[in-house]
This record gives sequence, structure tokens and C-alpha cells, in this order.
Amino acid sequence: MRTTIRILFVVALSTVSICAQTHEANFIPRPRVMTYGEGTFELNRTTVIVADKKAERTSAEILAARLSSLGLTLKIVSKAPAKNYIQFLPPTL
Repeated sequence: MRTTIRILFVVALSTVSICAQTHEANFIPRPRVMTYGEGTFELNRTTVIVADKKAERTSAEILAARLSSLGLTLKIVSKAPAKNYIQFLPPTL
């Protein structure tokens, strides 16, 4: 039993270490483009979700509902402000 726990711990630690070394983001839906830079992005009450087409709006509403269930209510807008926003883009084939 102790050996099994040790093996699971090593495997879990290795997985965390490998994931920490890559810059792969595990978002659903997966972003089409993601640019990594310096700094941070913080979701707060002033963050808005930008979606101007029907398909994008559906995704925005799903995200807004999920965040609302976690205690963060975000507005959905059709035009991007200068900063602090999440933007949904149309899917590509």
C-alpha cells in the first residue's frame, strides 16, 4: 500500500513538473491564438466579456453563467474596451 502511494505521488509530482514547464493553456474552448507576455490578467468586477455575433454570444453567456456560479458576475458587451476584457472570436474551419 505504501509503495502504491509513493508511486502515485511521484507520478503526480512529475505531471505537475512537466505541465509547469510548458506554456500550454488548458482552456475549453481552446483559444485559437494565445500570446504569452509579462504580467498578469485578473478577473474582477470590471472585467467584461466581448461578443458581437450570435455564436460568440452563446459562448460568452456560458462563460458568464459559469463565472456567476462562482460568485463573479461579468457583463457581456459588443465592443471591446481599452483593457480588462475577454473576447470571443468567431470559429474558423
